[in-house]
Amino acid sequence: MLKYIIILLFIASISLNAQIQSLNLASDVYPPFTNTINNTSVALDLVNTALKRAEINSNTSILPWDRVITGIEAGVFDGSAALWKTAERDEYLVYSEPYLENQLILVGLTGTDVNKGSLDELTGMSVGVVRGYGYGNELFTRDNIHLVYSGSDQENLNKLINGEIDVMLVDKLLIEYMLQIHLNEVRDKLAISREPLIVKPLYLALNENLPYSHEIIESFNKEIKSMIADGTYNRILNLNWISADVDGDGMAELVLNGDKAGTSEPMNAYSIFSSSHTADNREYIIENNHYQDWNSIPKKYKQKSRVQSSTDPENPGLIIKLEDQN
Repeated sequence: MLKYIIILLFIASISLNAQIQSLNLASDVYPPFTNTINNTSVALDLVNTALKRAEINSNTSILPWDRVITGIEAGVFDGSAALWKTAERDEYLVYSEPYLENQLILVGLTGTDVNKGSLDELTGMSVGVVRGYGYGNELFTRDNIHLVYSGSDQENLNKLINGEIDVMLVDKLLIEYMLQIHLNEVRDKLAISREPLIVKPLYLALNENLPYSHEIIESFNKEIKSMIADGTYNRILNLNWISADVDGDGMAELVLNGDKAGTSEPMNAYSIFSSSHTADNREYIIENNHYQDWNSIPKKYKQKSRVQSSTDPENPGLIIKLEDQN
């Protein structure tokens, strides 16, 4: 009986992959999460890798935002690799589990109070934002905040250093990249909020009329969890350590990218979900193996870790820089 069930499941898997020639997805430009070809696009890379591991091909067209949404509604595109949930979209989309978050934090110069509990606490402040980025309607519908638009996060940082704005609103992931490369310099010059001011989970979303949409989403969710546990997720995000609840016990473990854990316990790990918490007695996952504490990690792993350089040709455009300001 068990053998018969396994055969049926195998046949069903073949049928699913045979029916799906390729997912035709669409996104807009929102670096470093989505971007045009040859530019860093960590959300697209996560989704494409998970789908490929599920033996599902996909391609993404990069278009203006309004064409992305109207195209999905009209069935021109099968869905998007990086969408936020809204009530309107719930009517025609099937969502994956969230696989990443846009965690927007406040950054100011050292001494600035950036730990704000809500947007209301920004009253009277000049806030640097990037023109065209999707920060959410709640930011743009307030007339008590002076928004200063720039063409990039780097421009906003330049304005911050030069005293042209009070704070900048930036994704936590970009600041994490800066901390990996310029930890002491960033801590000396910048004040970084402890908690994100705006959190937007990212989903793979498919048109509900697409054949096998639910099965595709189920396969995707499974592969993302596997990628987090085996370090593939870290590698795509270019992070040494991430914090994630791999075993489902409600507490996050620290997961290593590769096999070089460093010579001492990591000072911090990027939490891919802002709601997750790491226990005081931190547990670790290295190459899919679980370790109860730092001391239980084998010595062969306690080698100096490789930190990506901001000029690494494999990862162009990831780092916004403090140097070379006007």
